[in-house]
Amino acid sequence: MHLCADIGGTHARLALAEVAHDPSGMPRVKILAVERYLASETGSLAVALERFASQFPALWRMGVRSACFGVAGPVVGGRVHMTNLDWVVDEREVSRQLGGVPVRLVNDFEAAARGIDAMGDDDLLCLQEGSVQQPAHQLVIGAGTGLGVAWRLQVEGRHRVFPGEGGHMRFAPASEVQDRCMARLRRELGGTVVVENVVSGPGLVRLHAAIAQDLGVPAEALAGLTAREIMQRATSGQDEVAAQALDEFLLAYGAAAGSVALISLARGGVFLAGGLAARWPQCMQRGAFMRGFRLPGPYQAMLASWPVHIVLNPDLGLLGAALAAREQGSDGG
Repeated sequence: MHLCADIGGTHARLALAEVAHDPSGMPRVKILAVERYLASETGSLAVALERFASQFPALWRMGVRSACFGVAGPVVGGRVHMTNLDWVVDEREVSRQLGGVPVRLVNDFEAAARGIDAMGDDDLLCLQEGSVQQPAHQLVIGAGTGLGVAWRLQVEGRHRVFPGEGGHMRFAPASEVQDRCMARLRRELGGTVVVENVVSGPGLVRLHAAIAQDLGVPAEALAGLTAREIMQRATSGQDEVAAQALDEFLLAYGAAAGSVALISLARGGVFLAGGLAARWPQCMQRGAFMRGFRLPGPYQAMLASWPVHIVLNPDLGLLGAALAAREQGSDGG
């Protein structure tokens, strides 16, 4: 049995899982127990682990063979200071807390990219059918509290995962509205605007505020609005400001995904993971995302030929962390 986690800027999800292979040799992950914690309330991974162990004592007593945690930030020397959460996580400290169990930290989107191998056909929703071409490099990208990126590069017939920090590339506006939003963000942030300042949950809130300001909507009418509430208003058909903000967000998201896909020539497909795509697939189908992905340019036809799918399975990061934990342990199973 393996301990796995998906730790983002807002929530920490912990799970116990078993890994096996089906008759075709494909990995299959069975999640035995899972719990989600609000990171701001638990305060640290150590506290979250204590709570998790106390919630599932019978399973916990069976023993954890190995552990892997996907964490939102670059892992250096087995340690990460998370990007959008004031947590520092260290493999050695976690291993000591778990009684010496082998522990591995990976970027959260490295875990998500690994999880692609354990998905079923029902886990995907097609936005663009396209056709897989060789070499079948793939991109996994997803907006949530920030913007995560990882590549699955085909090497000697198999996919190898390489995480990145694509959310911190410089932001390139894709419309006049985004130009104005970028100017506003430069003033607010005091300098450089990066992609995840716009393409993320907080970014949607910023876009909404910028559009509302252009239209003369009083600031007090927007106070406290969350990304979830803006998406709900946009899809209700009764809030034009929210609808415009959502379409600008999706246009920016698509443009960012298309730009990053071109870096590795993701001929094997683009997978949209992360909280926003999985929870709001109907929003992703509005059309603005694919318009952004296929923005006019010399490679528009190429981008239009690659498969693009939404990953519906909310456990993608846990699946990938479980596979990595199995590799980390001395025995599998």
